[in-house]
Amino acid sequence: MKGKTGTTTLMTETGARAIVSYAPVKQAGEIVGVLAGLTSKKSVETLLKEYIYDFKANVFLCDERGKILFYSSEHNFDMVKNITDTNPNPGKDRDRMIKKMLTTMSTHKTLTMKYFGTSGVNSYIRMVPVKDTHWTLIMSFPSAAEKKLQGQANKSAQSLMTVISTSLIAYIILIVIFTFTTLHRERRLAEQAKQLDHDGMTGLFNRRAYDENLARIPTDGNYLYFAIDVNELKRTNDNLGHAAGDELLMGAAKCMKTCFAGGKVYRIGGDEFVAVIKATPESGKILRQRLHELCTNWHGKKVKELSMSVGFVSLDEYPDKKPREIIALADERMYLEKSAFYQQSGHNRRR
Repeated sequence: MKGKTGTTTLMTETGARAIVSYAPVKQAGEIVGVLAGLTSKKSVETLLKEYIYDFKANVFLCDERGKILFYSSEHNFDMVKNITDTNPNPGKDRDRMIKKMLTTMSTHKTLTMKYFGTSGVNSYIRMVPVKDTHWTLIMSFPSAAEKKLQGQANKSAQSLMTVISTSLIAYIILIVIFTFTTLHRERRLAEQAKQLDHDGMTGLFNRRAYDENLARIPTDGNYLYFAIDVNELKRTNDNLGHAAGDELLMGAAKCMKTCFAGGKVYRIGGDEFVAVIKATPESGKILRQRLHELCTNWHGKKVKELSMSVGFVSLDEYPDKKPREIIALADERMYLEKSAFYQQSGHNRRR
C-alpha cells in the first residue's frame, strides 16, 4: 500500500466480493498499521440495479485512479474503448475524453459529457463523486434518457454513500480507537519504563538504571564523574522525622537536576548519588561550587538548611580505568569533603 489510501476489491472467506477502502495509520511519522472499511459488492450492485436497469444505462463505479470496482455489464467493461470506437476521429477525441474523465475522477468532481455511442446515436456520460469516498459513479446512457438519468445518477451516488456509510463510520471509529489505543499503550509503556528506571521520591534515575547504564557510560571524551552524599540525613530523620528527611532528599535532587542539566543523576542509595556529565576537567570545580551555592540558597518548610559533600574525577585523569573504578575514586574524594564538613560543623558523623 506504500503508505497511501485507496480502494480495491477482494474475495471474502464466504466467496463474496467486497469493496475495500483502506488507509494507513501513522504515529510520529511511522506507519503503525492499516485499517480498512469493507462494503459488500452485492449490496452496491443491488442498489445500482434499482436505479439503472429500467433505463438501459451502463454503470461503472471507479476509484480516483480510474480502476473499475463495479460494472453493470460484461459487454461494456472496457467503457472508454467502447464509447469512442465509433468516433469519426477516435485518436484525438479518445485521448481528450480519457484525460477529461481521469481528471474528473482524480479531482472528485461532477461531469456530463456527450459522445457517439456504439450504435452511432448521441449518448451521454454522467460522472458523480460518491461523497466521503474516493469513488466516482459513472453512467452512460442515450440522449433520450438524459434528463431522467442525470437525476438518477445523483440519487445513485447519494444512496451509494448511505449503503457504505456504516462501514465508513466504523472505519473512522476504528482509526480513532486504534490511534488512541496505540498512544495510550505507548504512554503506559513509557510510564512503566520510567517507573522501573527512576526513583519514586526524587525523580532521578535509580540504582537499577545506574547498574544497567554503567557499562554504557562513555569511557572517552570530556566526561566528569561525581560522587555526592547528602549531609545530616540521619540526624534530620532522628530529630525532625522522616518527612523532613524526605524533604531534604527532594531538595537535594532539585539542586542536582539544576546543576547537572544535560547529564544524568542517579540515586544509588539512601543519601548517595552519582552524576555523569559531559564537561571539561576545568568545569569540575565550577560545577561543584555551583552545587554548593544551590544548596545554600535552598530552604524547605521543615528543614532550613541543605548541605552535600561532593567528589569528582575527570576521565582524562584516568583514561585506562573502568567507570566503576573512576566512580570509586570520586567516592574517596567525596569522603574527604564529608570528613571536613563534620569537623567544621562539630557534629558526629553518623550515616
